[in-house]
Amino acid sequence: MIGMESERQQKRFPTTLEENLPAPMRDKTLLRADVYRPEGDGPFPVLLCRTPYDKGKHRELGHRLAERGYLVVVQDCRGRYASDGAFRPGLFSAEHDDAEDGYDTVEWAAGLPASTGRVGTFGCSYDGWTQWELAHTRPPHLAAMMPAGIAANLLDRELSGVLRLGRVLAWTVNNLSVDTARRLNDPWKPRTAQEADRLYLERDRLKWLWFLPLMDIPDDAMPGMGPHWRRWLEDHAMDHFRFEEKHRQVNVPALSMTGWYDQQIGTIKQFTGMVKNGRTEDARRNQRLIVGPWTHTLVNLGSRLGAVDFGPEACRDFYDIADAWFAHWLKEEPTEAVDWPPIQLFVMGANQWRAEHEWPLARTVYTVFYLHSGGHASTAVGDGALSLKPPQEEPPDKYIYDPRDPVMTLSPPAASTSRSTSARWTDGGTSWSTSRPPWRSPWKSRAPSS
Repeated sequence: MIGMESERQQKRFPTTLEENLPAPMRDKTLLRADVYRPEGDGPFPVLLCRTPYDKGKHRELGHRLAERGYLVVVQDCRGRYASDGAFRPGLFSAEHDDAEDGYDTVEWAAGLPASTGRVGTFGCSYDGWTQWELAHTRPPHLAAMMPAGIAANLLDRELSGVLRLGRVLAWTVNNLSVDTARRLNDPWKPRTAQEADRLYLERDRLKWLWFLPLMDIPDDAMPGMGPHWRRWLEDHAMDHFRFEEKHRQVNVPALSMTGWYDQQIGTIKQFTGMVKNGRTEDARRNQRLIVGPWTHTLVNLGSRLGAVDFGPEACRDFYDIADAWFAHWLKEEPTEAVDWPPIQLFVMGANQWRAEHEWPLARTVYTVFYLHSGGHASTAVGDGALSLKPPQEEPPDKYIYDPRDPVMTLSPPAASTSRSTSARWTDGGTSWSTSRPPWRSPWKSRAPSS
């Protein structure tokens, strides 16, 4: 098996790209996908990613997976970029089309030329949400999933409903509304997320962060997204995901991935929910979880986060992990995934990976710590402390609540799968930075055949 594993890992196919292949949904709406094909003797299994973030930004991801012997399909969600229809964001409400569109796309992809008919899904964040949202519909050709960085309960993602204004407002204004503005032919909105980010930081950020009431932020700030923004404000403390209920309808193996610094560490509940409530015994038994010392990412599985280096053991290769997982479930090859423990978690400080079989760990010893204060624990240089001893007579801490002077939201950089990833984020004196060199490969593209 070791020899076969080495041969599989070394084999690479030249790849070609077909752009904007139309996939008809049940209501006749056309969603468009880029299809990356290995040049070789097929057929090949399919790897599918459905994204609202512009499928054209997944070039490196598509080619590098395809060269390992997969037909890779990256589709713009309904109402996004090259796809027709109206965008109804699933992270803002339960009213969307992604369950039906996901089902229809899996079945369409399974029937593509040179496909074996076996489909796996992959992606992080919203691209992970689209996977779980289609999984409970049980498309007949769906065989395995690899969702990363997506919480099972929306309230885990949103701190039990706390309004993290800085994060969600920037995401709506600088990301989602860039494409909706383009569709509306808005004359003022930037046409790229990079330009929207620049203008937001240089000109608009404080204007909208301090704008009250939030319901009255003008639609011009987020063309096409205003109704969704207001809908979200009305019931952002509601779990629109409901994946913990939907696990009962899911019948495929899933490899869930997240990081200890992921704002969606609630991904762990996807694993525990499926182990407990998956539709079949096979589905419950074949869930896997990887938790590393990473942030919100799919491919940047390195050792450094900010100023901290967790050592070479922390580094993992996304493409090797994905290939091992999907070659096992889609190609029926005897990869190392056969021997993976249910849980692989990285112990920070010890800087080692550990194999586990359940979560929470059965041998966990729960310890109660108590808050202490001399009355001035409100800052990093205050007199607050944690202790195993219960508090005695201690003065309370007091503070003035002023919505005009809130506690600001901090968020690390989001995942990126562009050809050159380089991000630097600063706020409140804290700095995060990630970078990796661009991947270079000769690509061939051709238009879809009529």
